[in-house]
This record gives sequence, structure tokens and C-alpha cells, in this order.
Amino acid sequence: MTEEEVKSILRTFMPKSISRKMVLKEMIDFVASEVGRNCGRTRSSLATRIGSTFKQYTKEISNLGNELIENIEQAMQKGKDIRKDSAESIQNELTTLSTTSGKLDENMKKLEGVWNEINNT
Repeated sequence: MTEEEVKSILRTFMPKSISRKMVLKEMIDFVASEVGRNCGRTRSSLATRIGSTFKQYTKEISNLGNELIENIEQAMQKGKDIRKDSAESIQNELTTLSTTSGKLDENMKKLEGVWNEINNT
């Protein structure tokens, strides 16, 4: 015989008020046990979820910081490239202007020579 069967048999011979009190006490103990067990499970589940959420947000924030740093580095490199291209472009223009100036000087000397020949004749 199990303990529950023995209690059930004893309750049949006890006065109803005592029997009801025993049943009520058993129910309260059972409910308290179930609530405690479920609260522990819920607490564990909640702690696990909070931990995983914290790890996920930490990882996402870290990635955002890394992306921001990469974007800044790329912008700085673009600026350097533009500056370098700009300096090269200016140097090319100066070379072209210098060459053109030399050709203009040559043409001016030729024209002066032609002008002098025209005026001397």
C-alpha cells in the first residue's frame, strides 16, 4: 500500500472537519511545491534568455563600432587619394602650361623675326 492509499483509508474513519483540514494542507503543500518548481524553471529560462540577449547586443554593438571605424578609415583613404590625384592633376597642368609657354615664346620670337624682316624691307 502506498502512503496516499493509507491516508485515504484513514480519512474515511476521521471526522469530516479533520479530514478536510488534512486534504486542504496536502493541497496547499502540493501547490507550493508546484509553484516553487515552476518558478525555478521560469527563473532559469529567464536567466538564460537574458544572458543570450546580452551577448547578442554586445556583439551587435561591437560590430557597429568596427563598421564605424572601417567607414572612417575608408573616408580618410578616399580623401588622401583625392588629394594625391589633385596634386598630380595640378602638376600635369603646370607641365602643360610650361610647355605651352615655351612654345608661345618660340612663336613670339619667330613673329618678332618676321616683323623685323617686314619692317626692315
